[in-house]
Amino acid sequence: MVKRMMLLVAAALLCLATAALAQPSESTITQGPFAVLLASNLNAPAPTGGWSPASATAFLQSQGLVPRSGAWSSETDLTEGDMAFIFRMMGLNVFTADPNTTVTWAKAKELMGRYRDFFRTYRLVHHSTDNTTTTHIYTGVGGENGAAPAPASPSTP
Repeated sequence: MVKRMMLLVAAALLCLATAALAQPSESTITQGPFAVLLASNLNAPAPTGGWSPASATAFLQSQGLVPRSGAWSSETDLTEGDMAFIFRMMGLNVFTADPNTTVTWAKAKELMGRYRDFFRTYRLVHHSTDNTTTTHIYTGVGGENGAAPAPASPSTP
């Protein structure tokens, strides 16, 4: 009986600790935690120790993914305009009616879930040894790189 009571108390304390550490879903997310959320959803390997606001913002900046201001500010509230701007830079058609509205944790997580498959297959920018960016289309035929694809038109997808 005593063991059962101790187990019940331990479980209750664990639930309370988990609830205390969890971010309230309606609180505003700042740019640093959003960068961690975005970086952890991309197909990039996490750095040793996991993503932090500093490592995530530096990584996203190196990929050319930045808020409208052109630089990340970890403690600045994330606005819908900044989030939409970042997602549009990735090729997603995300827009907002009020770009100055702050983004909640719930909204950020909802969009991460909605575009989860896109993020996991997002092609990151590759840097060459001279720090220029490059993309390659590999055809797999004879070990040669393929030519650039033809632009899309109404008749070709």
